[in-house]
Amino acid sequence: MFAAGICLPLAFLAAYLEQYGNLDYSTIMNVVTAIALCFIPLVALLACMAIAVKEFSWTKGLVATLLGLLALVPIELVLILLGNVSVFQEKSVGALLLRTMILNGLLEESIKMLMLIFLPAAKTKPKVFIAYAMLAGFSLGSFETLVYCITNGTSVIGMRLFTSQIIHLACAGLSGIFVYSCKMKPVQILPFVFAVLFHGVYNYLAIQDAPLKYASFIAVLIALFECRLRYKAYRSRMLPVQPPLN
Repeated sequence: MFAAGICLPLAFLAAYLEQYGNLDYSTIMNVVTAIALCFIPLVALLACMAIAVKEFSWTKGLVATLLGLLALVPIELVLILLGNVSVFQEKSVGALLLRTMILNGLLEESIKMLMLIFLPAAKTKPKVFIAYAMLAGFSLGSFETLVYCITNGTSVIGMRLFTSQIIHLACAGLSGIFVYSCKMKPVQILPFVFAVLFHGVYNYLAIQDAPLKYASFIAVLIALFECRLRYKAYRSRMLPVQPPLN
């Protein structure tokens, strides 16, 4: 139903552009298909969270989605401004690792984390807050994938859906734990450190040639697993300490 709600308006848009925009219908449909493939998973994730996560709010979920979109703007500006710095242009292993850890890891995750501050934490359970954070991360990944499709073609959609968008989701979850802990205490810095580390390592592996490139899938899985571990660790710290039995 959600997919149809997206695809049908896009199909009508394609027909309209063909008639009034002097564009080839097949070309338009390729663009429309790319847009649909980028955002159908996002809508599906939003629906799944609304069903599976108790106390999940559609309104806050849409706000989280919007925050993911807004985060893309400063991230792209930073990458454009700093991407041409000479030290980031070198092709050595050390320079590439430095680039991915600073630009993709530290700066991207810092901007994403700052956007999560606008999510309300009061009267929100940690698992619900983290669900909003992960939705914001996946939203950022979806819009980022659309940008890549416009510049590099639609062949990257499948790969990015199962790698880049998931790493954004997992790292946003880790940053969400950090933000929630800052608001509700006790503060946990380690989840944000892991978010920076995993995002930087993932990007470094993703730009390598095969077979090293496929190790990025392992980085994604480890990031998801660590997100779960950090959440359980934070929950255990939040639980009140029971007095010893006499």
